[in-house]
Amino acid sequence: LPTLVISGELIEEQRRLMGEQPDERRERFEREYGLSPYDAGVLTVQPNAAAYFEELAALGASPKIAANWVTSEVLRAVNELGGDWGKLQVGSSGLAFLLSEVESKRMVNGFAKKLFREAAVSGGDVEVLAQERGGAGPDETALGNAIEQVIASEASAVNDFRSGKQQAFGFLVGAAMKRCGGKADPAAIRKLLEEKLKT
Repeated sequence: LPTLVISGELIEEQRRLMGEQPDERRERFEREYGLSPYDAGVLTVQPNAAAYFEELAALGASPKIAANWVTSEVLRAVNELGGDWGKLQVGSSGLAFLLSEVESKRMVNGFAKKLFREAAVSGGDVEVLAQERGGAGPDETALGNAIEQVIASEASAVNDFRSGKQQAFGFLVGAAMKRCGGKADPAAIRKLLEEKLKT
């Protein structure tokens, strides 16, 4: 048999035709986006998941938050759809909108997940759904009013907190969340409630 000589140019051409391989993509995700080896590994097992994640990152979503959502909520929805990415009803732009709302504290994470799950399976524009369901949390003035109402109506718990009973603070946070319909950011409630209890 004659000797087969494969040139370096042919090898490079074939490598380009094959595209980025999963191991190369995983390493790039860790390097370029700062993802953990676990998140990068889960994303790069499925080319569709990797592509969806990169679209989110290109739209300005935090890479870490985008990776968390794709590896949990998005993959869960795709599994419910029989593993068919073509049936997923929320594109990357729709999820990017939800992530932006959550990061800016205009929407709580739990509500965003609920909207995503509904739209992912049954369809619907997440921005329209958010407006219809009143997805935005209360602004600072409304949040302050809600907390003042809780302080006024829960005098016993306020006195308990001021006398050193820390569990009363959790009760007051829960009461404020309930008064805001579960749409307020818990961290913002804790911060504002603590400030008002100290005055």
